[in-house]
Amino acid sequence: MRQQRHPDLAQPARRRPLDRPGRPAGIRADGGGDGPNGNGISLYRAGGVIIEGNQLRDCAMTFIRNNSGSGVQILGNQGRRCGEVALYSEFAFEGAIIANNLVEDCAQGANITNLDHGGRLAVFANNIIRNARRGIAPNGKEPIGGIGVHVEAEAAVTGNVIENASDIGISLGWSWACATSSRPATSYARPGSASRSHWCRRSATP
Repeated sequence: MRQQRHPDLAQPARRRPLDRPGRPAGIRADGGGDGPNGNGISLYRAGGVIIEGNQLRDCAMTFIRNNSGSGVQILGNQGRRCGEVALYSEFAFEGAIIANNLVEDCAQGANITNLDHGGRLAVFANNIIRNARRGIAPNGKEPIGGIGVHVEAEAAVTGNVIENASDIGISLGWSWACATSSRPATSYARPGSASRSHWCRRSATP
């Protein structure tokens, strides 16, 4: 696959939609780092953006990464083969909707995280996640992933289908202080896949 430059939206002052379907593919992470490079579509402090109807393939890190963008909607996208988390909403985001996406063959399906930086208020609904398998991301040293979706706080997780997650189907809670219990996942789980949830308690102090 030929190298394509990924869209990178960084407009904190103005709201701009991204509503035209695209096909980012073969995105490498030659510049290194643990997130700025290797993403199919990146948002940084971009408000009111809709990312819809894209087909993404072979991204070194993430299919769609929202860093500190509020009022962002990630809807109806398809992705196959990425080295880290397929769908990411992180740091100081507020009001994120991730719905009706289908992602396959990634280290982790989705991560809605960074409560400690103000990341809050999200919906993760009606997504299909298949084959989230633990692996080593580009420029990484330790295995990561194996989780269908991890959500830290103040979010709704509903109506998702998670199949063949190697470790955990749904992980919920603030990751500074965690307590684990085995419990049937609320999402559909194919026989042989992970079918337990991982619950975390928020601690008063990090």
